[in-house]
Parts: sequence; C-alpha cells; structure tokens
Amino acid sequence: MSYHQAQIDHAYLKAYRADARSEQNGCCKYCRSKIRSTDTTADHVVARRHGGQTARGNIVAACRRCNKAKGALSVNAFMAKVKHPSADDPLSIRLAHVRRRLSLRIERAERRILAIAGIAA
Repeated sequence: MSYHQAQIDHAYLKAYRADARSEQNGCCKYCRSKIRSTDTTADHVVARRHGGQTARGNIVAACRRCNKAKGALSVNAFMAKVKHPSADDPLSIRLAHVRRRLSLRIERAERRILAIAGIAA
C-alpha cells in the first residue's frame, strides 16, 4: 500500500469512527459509557483478521478499553462475556461488565428524572 493510499484509508476510518460515535450518542457500543472523541476507537465488527473490511457498515465506536478487550472476538462472543462474565474471564472483560451496568443504571435514572420533570427524552 502506498503512502498516499494509507492516508486516504486513515481519513475514511476517522470519518467512520466519528459517524459511529454520533449514531451511538457518544457512547461505546459495548459498555455504553460516554466516550470523548479523543478516546473513541473504530472497532471492526468483523475483525480484520477474520476478513472484516474497513467499511462504514463494519465499524462501530468503542472505548479503547473495550476495543482492546474484544480483540478478534466476534461481537456476540464479546457481548456474552461482557453481559455475563465468569471468574475465568480477564479483568478487562469484568471491568467492561461493570462499566456497562453503571452506564445502564445512569441511563435509567436520567429517563426517570426527565419523566418526573415532564421533559421528553
């Protein structure tokens, strides 16, 4: 791959990452925690090592910790581990589980507060 082609690929990946983050309301696809644009990574749903392409349909926004913990796992396998970690799972998976539970509780609390205040979410 030429230097010029690498620059073009990087520009597309940056745009895909920004689009995904926007579509996901600034949250990690996996743990649902809020992520800043500087901490957002572009995760390949189908890992490149399994033939996944760098195309918009194969990119989701993920926090660095979840992206690293997922590695080449499929989305379904990773989410199963995040939702129901075992004692044998690495600490990174168990921490993703905790971040996800906290994020879901915060989302529910925000919805309740808005409902009480009479503000549509």
